[in-house]
Amino acid sequence: MTPIFLQKSLVEELKALFAGFCSTDDVVGKRGQVNIFAQDLPIAFGGDEEERVPYIIVRIDSGNIQELNQQERVEMILVFCVKSTNENRQGYLDIMNMIQRVKDRFFRKYRLGEYFFFEPPFEWVVQEEDTFPYFYGAVKMNFYCPAIILEGDLC
Repeated sequence: MTPIFLQKSLVEELKALFAGFCSTDDVVGKRGQVNIFAQDLPIAFGGDEEERVPYIIVRIDSGNIQELNQQERVEMILVFCVKSTNENRQGYLDIMNMIQRVKDRFFRKYRLGEYFFFEPPFEWVVQEEDTFPYFYGAVKMNFYCPAIILEGDLC
């Protein structure tokens, strides 16, 4: 199973995990579904870029295999974005709630689908730079993909 299959599995898991989660813009009272994107934001052609918010980007960052016949460790990064026009700047609360939801999921159940396993550390960060009314956060997670086993006389 390749890192691409891991990414697809994680996208589907996050869609299910955030199906009932809505970010709230307190001033407007607008609630929108969380959009999940693989690797990057899609390019907006003629549409409103704000339609993508709130969102999570599921990004393959790096990977390695230390020895033959061993699992591949893949580092994934989740990027979170919400919009909150409330003057109290409370959008970070939505970000922290999203991060907590992911953390709860993977510390309760390490397995993702049939083939992938989460392993700590679980690192998170919230943005320090002022980008009001948009708020950002990120999570870095490690997953293990099944090993590729040598065949034939080389084993």
